[in-house]
Amino acid sequence: MTELILIRHGETDYNKQKLVQGLMDNPLNSEGKKQAEGTAHKLKNFNISFDKIISSPLVRAQMTAQIIKENLHIGSDIIIEPGFIERDFGIYEGFPVLETIAKITEEGFTCDQYENDLALKLRVKATALELAKNYPNQRLIIIAHAHAIKALLAETEPKNYNFRTLLSNCSINIFQIDKNIITIKAVNL
Repeated sequence: MTELILIRHGETDYNKQKLVQGLMDNPLNSEGKKQAEGTAHKLKNFNISFDKIISSPLVRAQMTAQIIKENLHIGSDIIIEPGFIERDFGIYEGFPVLETIAKITEEGFTCDQYENDLALKLRVKATALELAKNYPNQRLIIIAHAHAIKALLAETEPKNYNFRTLLSNCSINIFQIDKNIITIKAVNL
């Protein structure tokens, strides 16, 4: 069994301003750095070891991963995994979340350059299963993004989770994969 500890990156100025980020490569702000340190402290309190730390290629995820890696003294390099990059929101990147959330989270919504729900869920699930195959019986910390994590939640338990599920910055979400079966163990810790 492989355990995936999926963590949403820390706060950026776009998060603070409640703007859609998507593939924009924004860094953490000072609050985001504090959140990453706080999440590392929470993980320390689990009193378990972690085998690898993996990050989306976007800088906000990599900064979060670096802070957690340093605080937990994880010796291995951060592995960059494009399969956990945020959804491509296309033309909606930079728009206020409150003005767009109803439209972009409507089931079946699509538009040019927008990564639709099905494509996102398939991408993230395939990446999670590939990691479980490549790192059997390991515990992996993965720094990702709200919609990437929501995609795995919605794909695993569609009756309980969707793309409107709230995930706080630096929240911890735990999944287990055994024989290609994904199970949710904790959400938004």
